[in-house]
Amino acid sequence: SEDEVEPLDFAPVDEEAEREQRRLEEETRALRREVMSDTTLPADTGGPDRADSSLAPPSLDMDTLIVQYATAMAQGKLNEAAEFAGLIRRDMSAAEDAIQQLMSDEMLPGPLAATPRPVLVAFFKQLQSGKI
Repeated sequence: SEDEVEPLDFAPVDEEAEREQRRLEEETRALRREVMSDTTLPADTGGPDRADSSLAPPSLDMDTLIVQYATAMAQGKLNEAAEFAGLIRRDMSAAEDAIQQLMSDEMLPGPLAATPRPVLVAFFKQLQSGKI
């Protein structure tokens, strides 16, 4: 009859993509916990260790933050992207180096592989201008 509605066929769930998404989300949560625990200021001892405690995180962490920022932007998760942007802006010199390295690589990291380079360039310009 005309009133019957045919059931819709759903696309199969991509288990690998789901696992990767869960892994990235857990990595994001772990980074946030780490950053939040690192925001306490050390006591001022006046000793030589004082300068070391104020150093920016290693560039590997910056690389991860840059990828997570761009991934969040590409997925339209602007609040999450803004959180990453705040962390990244703590050391824009390292961030600019990481962005330059990322964009000069022939292959982009997995989460960014499907994002066109001009879109990434726009995301990074927003980051550098402070608009997000």
